[in-house]
Amino acid sequence: MSRYTIPNAPGAPESCITAVGWDAPCNTYWATAFDPHASGGEERGTVFSIGDTPCELPDVESLVTALREHGVELPPSIVDVLRTDKPGEGFAGEVTK
Repeated sequence: MSRYTIPNAPGAPESCITAVGWDAPCNTYWATAFDPHASGGEERGTVFSIGDTPCELPDVESLVTALREHGVELPPSIVDVLRTDKPGEGFAGEVTK
């Protein structure tokens, strides 16, 4: 599984953290935004979470589209590195040759 921190949506609290990555066991890209300083229950501080189910976001383009729905733009440098994560890690954590 890969994980990269990216810029937050405009207007998000400074303490908010937005992260994206590739989850090989679930065969999906994912993203989450959360505020570690927020108080609340079990879902404390979660702003949004996408790519939580298998095959939900199978390619980088679907991740970019889903992030835009939350006001987040994926930096081109992260798009490039995410494109190498999937073929590099394979499916279900198996390294491709």
